[in-house]
Amino acid sequence: MDVDVSTSVAGNKPQRIRRIQTVTLVLLFMAGIVNFLDRSSLSVAGEAIRSELGLSATEFGFLLSAFSLSYGFSQLPSGIL
Repeated sequence: MDVDVSTSVAGNKPQRIRRIQTVTLVLLFMAGIVNFLDRSSLSVAGEAIRSELGLSATEFGFLLSAFSLSYGFSQLPSGIL
């Protein structure tokens, strides 16, 4: 009447790990979509921003460049994490 507990515990471990991997993948995918939408929203709203602030195309280009450069530099410490 010996019950082998180790096999039942070990049998659940791969399922749990697989679920954690799946949830992590879905969350990272959703974060990537939000990241893309966040970066592209400035370009989509460009005409409204230009007209509201009275910016020329060159000035708006500087604004986009400043955003892109600051975004790029912020990725350096984020990459370490």
